[in-house]
Amino acid sequence: MHHSVYPPIDDYAFLSDCETNCLIARNGAVEWMCVPRPDSPSVFGAMLDRSAGHFRIGPYGRNVPAARRYLPGGLIVETTWQTETGWLIVRDALVLGPWHNNRSRSRSHKRTPMDWDA
Repeated sequence: MHHSVYPPIDDYAFLSDCETNCLIARNGAVEWMCVPRPDSPSVFGAMLDRSAGHFRIGPYGRNVPAARRYLPGGLIVETTWQTETGWLIVRDALVLGPWHNNRSRSRSHKRTPMDWDA
């Protein structure tokens, strides 16, 4: 039986755009995110300290969603809420943008090659 204020690590969803990543709790809150790189200071750190901040979009007073899943084909997390007045679907993603310079690599980011380069 789990009796901690912190959920088990396998309850978190993982999102990444190959440069930034974050962890999303089962209630839809982004609880860990370092910007712009994984070794940068955290923007949201509630995963380690409940007073360290988080970001959440969801219905007020509801911490247990009706469903949560990764959408097929990518790192997109869909959280579905049911309330007395209807349904709310939240989709979280870190979107991969086009690489700004295909000829040279960035010195600050170590982005993986695109599909056409792999």
